[in-house]
Amino acid sequence: MSQHAYSSQVPSRNSVIGQGFKKVTRDGRLEVADFKDGKPGDEVVHKTCFLCHDAAEAGDFISPITRLDIGKELLALIAIPVSSKPTPQGDSNSGPLIGGIMSTLSTASSTQHEPGLRGQTVVVIGGSAGIGLETARRARAEGANLILTARDPDRLQRVGLELGASVTAFDATDFQRLGTFFDELPRPIDHVLVTGPGPYYAPLADFDFEAARRDLEAHILLPLHIARNAASKVRPGGTLLFIGGTGGRRTAVGLALISALTAALPAMTRNLALEIAPVRVNLIAAGFVDTPLSAAILGDQLDARREHLRTTLPIRRVVGPADIAALAVHLMINTAVTGATFDIDGGQQIVDG
Repeated sequence: MSQHAYSSQVPSRNSVIGQGFKKVTRDGRLEVADFKDGKPGDEVVHKTCFLCHDAAEAGDFISPITRLDIGKELLALIAIPVSSKPTPQGDSNSGPLIGGIMSTLSTASSTQHEPGLRGQTVVVIGGSAGIGLETARRARAEGANLILTARDPDRLQRVGLELGASVTAFDATDFQRLGTFFDELPRPIDHVLVTGPGPYYAPLADFDFEAARRDLEAHILLPLHIARNAASKVRPGGTLLFIGGTGGRRTAVGLALISALTAALPAMTRNLALEIAPVRVNLIAAGFVDTPLSAAILGDQLDARREHLRTTLPIRRVVGPADIAALAVHLMINTAVTGATFDIDGGQQIVDG
């Protein structure tokens, strides 16, 4: 709660209400004057606040981008910044006004965080675990509506209940089913995140070409299919976001396929960003991420891998799904970014040389 001081007097019910501002009535509802996200009778419903006061009464002002939780009584007053607050005409007071009264507010700055994805729809392909799940959680916290897909229907259903998301269980590499999924989306969407399985690698002597084919489908053909389907579904300025890796940038026996895929994804991302513009296309290239998939791949070597990374990475910790999710949501919100690849590996490539 801010410690900025201002007058505890309450403006009268006929105080000037400027365009886009709200005030509270005694029954805990809003009187609204041309507020783009509200209408007369809307309830005060959320819990973010700044410049709070202990006793709110009828006529108190609510910031145009802030809501607060109330029960039977109003618990906080939220003042809007002085610089943007309308003042009554002809008032002769020399000081800043809030609701037509003198205020002792010492600063007009706001520390409030407006949810960056409020009202937007985010689709996560592979959203029931790991990076996909954490990104869904982060997007939900930023106000997004969620549509999640994954192969495991039971796990997906649990996640859907947790996040209040729409869910559809299917294998995304069933490209006919994938096309049907996009065709049946009920409305335009804003962002699509595409996760995938772990990479396949093996020396040539043990190379399984069927496994390699599935890997190509998951890491090259799946993004292309999604790009073609999403081009007409994603709103202009929205995001198509792929998850790739950095492991194939080094040279070693058994990395022939993964190195080719690792090199291909950034080039594909740049070309798609041009071809399906104004939809934006970006790639997150992750190093080791501590996910259930990593645990399944490493088995009883997982703890040793974690400890090695904690002692060698410049950040002195292991990268987790929440780190990738934070970057993913940022790339959804930042509309200036497209055609780019973003490495996130805790400095692993620096250490590995």
